[in-house]
Amino acid sequence: MKQQIFCADKYLSAQDVARITARIAKDHDISHEQAEKILNGTIEFLELSAKYPGQRFVPSKEIDKGWHTLLLYTRTYRKLCQSLGAQFIDHEPSDGDVSVPRGGALNTVAFMQQNKILFDTELWPEKSLADCEADPCNCTGCDEWVMKQENQVVAA
Repeated sequence: MKQQIFCADKYLSAQDVARITARIAKDHDISHEQAEKILNGTIEFLELSAKYPGQRFVPSKEIDKGWHTLLLYTRTYRKLCQSLGAQFIDHEPSDGDVSVPRGGALNTVAFMQQNKILFDTELWPEKSLADCEADPCNCTGCDEWVMKQENQVVAA
């Protein structure tokens, strides 16, 4: 796990950090500490999305909890996206569309690893890409199977 650098306060007011962290903790019945990690990881994910706008990234289940909560605070979310240099970062579920590769969170992890981007491993899938390639249906469920196309990061 990387050293925790809580970047939420770099982009959000202390009041917004407190409100959103409390909401994540309450809605998901988790500790305040875990909610802080999720909020931080969510902002790191959004930073990644803003920095590489041509890529399609998928959050882990933990990061998605934070993203859904941030979206509830529309003014704060809009300002955050603008602070990250993006007009707005859309949240588009795949809805099981078979034309969209599954396992996108693992593709996101692979992209971060390949580009030496630090991330909190507690918030991302535990299985490695090699584990999923060897045994796709036992890789934290078949939804975590990775489909690669010509070494491109393609995510649902």
